[in-house]
Amino acid sequence: MSRAQQLFDRQLQVDCVQRLQPFAERLNPRHAEIFRNFDAQYYWSAFQCEWASDILFRPGALQRLEPLLLRHGLLNFSSPDILRFLEQTAFRQRVGPGRIYRRDHRQFEESRHRGKAQILDTGNSLKCYGKAHTPVGDVFRVETMTANAPVFRAYRSVEGGPPEVLAWRPMP
Repeated sequence: MSRAQQLFDRQLQVDCVQRLQPFAERLNPRHAEIFRNFDAQYYWSAFQCEWASDILFRPGALQRLEPLLLRHGLLNFSSPDILRFLEQTAFRQRVGPGRIYRRDHRQFEESRHRGKAQILDTGNSLKCYGKAHTPVGDVFRVETMTANAPVFRAYRSVEGGPPEVLAWRPMP
């Protein structure tokens, strides 16, 4: 686990702008010439991001626990609970099996099938499932995919503002 943490910590130190600049120069080799009279740099952002967390169990343990975990989730968590985690507001009333509607009337789908629990809402999803069952160990994966990042909050300063003024702000 310490090796995984080291790799993650190293990833946070990567200067993404510096790493992506060669791609920008290849895609638009005339950028410097076109914008020679302006300070126009590329602003990099990601439309979709996926974060996966793997939990390793002893061989055979997950196959015994997975049905219990899914049953626990089905019996103890409702769609509004999951929406609250995803920072969405929903009506408390369920509309049909596995479906509820948000206050803005967009449909929210919840499906739990084939050993997977998946929550979808206009671009963001949360999915949990048994990824692998091997003699070395069993892997349980939790995937969070975002394509609508502003619904999440990050404790940060305003872009271009004083770095010491921090608040919970929508992710850019």
